[in-house]
Amino acid sequence: MKKLSDMSNLDKALLTGIHGDVVIKKEERIKYLGELKENVILALTFDEMAKSRIDTRISEAINHPNFGCIIISGKIALRDWAYKYRKLAKDKNLPCRVVTDPDHMGDIGLVVAQKKS
Repeated sequence: MKKLSDMSNLDKALLTGIHGDVVIKKEERIKYLGELKENVILALTFDEMAKSRIDTRISEAINHPNFGCIIISGKIALRDWAYKYRKLAKDKNLPCRVVTDPDHMGDIGLVVAQKKS
């Protein structure tokens, strides 16, 4: 099979039509709530989020010069211990989104991501 870069536009369009868009590092994006690992400032597991206090590393992550947004897994977004992170984002007027992906695997519940370049 030819490399994608060696294919004609027609071949690329046919492949996209048959198989869907090409997703780079799909498994990595599934694990990190749609982000590539290199764009992640901080990732918290479900267990880390469930602790009674907000993780102290969050403060450092949201003050990172390249801070972009907080992303929370839709699997746990309505739980009390996830709500405190959504409330933090709202109180500080930070971008925050909930991602629901049926393919999400692993135990990452929250990602602080860098802004897109």
